[in-house]
Amino acid sequence: MNIKDADRIRTIENRRNLFKNKNLLFWYRQLYTSQFSAHGDLDKFVVLEIGSGTSPLKHFYPTVLTNDVFVNGKVKVYQFRELKSVPPTPMMVVL
Repeated sequence: MNIKDADRIRTIENRRNLFKNKNLLFWYRQLYTSQFSAHGDLDKFVVLEIGSGTSPLKHFYPTVLTNDVFVNGKVKVYQFRELKSVPPTPMMVVL
């Protein structure tokens, strides 16, 4: 098994465990509500989450665009599957 496949399997396992933990999800919701409260409705932005991993951000904000990070030697390659071009709307990047 290569590194990319092993990382994907570990990420899926971690995500399953996260979604089983309702207390942790509650605190993630509180964090995101606090973090984004100054911006109002996130639907008016194109939000890119870099290095999504097991992050539940898309669970709470379905319009968020997430990405995968693959390690290729020393280079990290970011792949945004959902973003075909840069839209002319305000953009927010979450790291």
